[in-house]
Amino acid sequence: MSDPLIVSYNDSTIYQSDINILKQSNQWLNDSIISFYLEWLKDGGENKNKIPNEVLLLSPSVVFCCSFVESEQEIQLMFEQPLSLKTREVIFFPFNNNRDPNVIGGGSHWSLLIFIKSINKFIYYDSINRFNSDDATFIISKFKFLLSSPPKHNNNLKEFLINEKTPQQQNGYDCGLYVLSIIEELLKLIIKENENLKSENNKISYKDLLLSEFTNDLLFKEISPNYIKGKRIEILNTILKLKK
Repeated sequence: MSDPLIVSYNDSTIYQSDINILKQSNQWLNDSIISFYLEWLKDGGENKNKIPNEVLLLSPSVVFCCSFVESEQEIQLMFEQPLSLKTREVIFFPFNNNRDPNVIGGGSHWSLLIFIKSINKFIYYDSINRFNSDDATFIISKFKFLLSSPPKHNNNLKEFLINEKTPQQQNGYDCGLYVLSIIEELLKLIIKENENLKSENNKISYKDLLLSEFTNDLLFKEISPNYIKGKRIEILNTILKLKK
């Protein structure tokens, strides 16, 4: 059965099967859709407000690939130079609980890690009450070279993890939409703060911005079930506009 290409955008591709997922309200978002929307956000979204260079959005395919690389040294050789990982102040890691390298697009739940260099920690967001907490620690174990003083043993990694309160999904399939929505809302704050500080020649305090009570309250205020329902439609319409 043919699956025609609909849109090729930067490093992402969307096929008809992806469109079919977005058209159904009860379908789990796959890697392709998440990768597309992250590429869209990298370019500044609808308003073309680009994120600062010190902020990096990793694609889920990169995170997935690194999950099956044996050593940190190999990961650094593969991705440090092209992605400048160690120079970034903030890195977003969308990930799911697929641990099988033979299953592309597998897993059952998406979550988010954000590394903040200035505090040497990863923030963990999960829309089903820490469902992927073991997988979050596993991802950190692959990227612990980012830490200023990485522990020798992986059983000490939880001290570098901050469990952040997260808006909770009301079903078993909207996790990917929650991840994308959290990323988008946080990027809006980063872009706004960056613009505000440009004239003063000051740098963003990512700890104060991303870990503030104001920011967490904002996520809960903005990311409601209706917001999530609208986000699915918004992503679909964005793709269809690019198709024209």
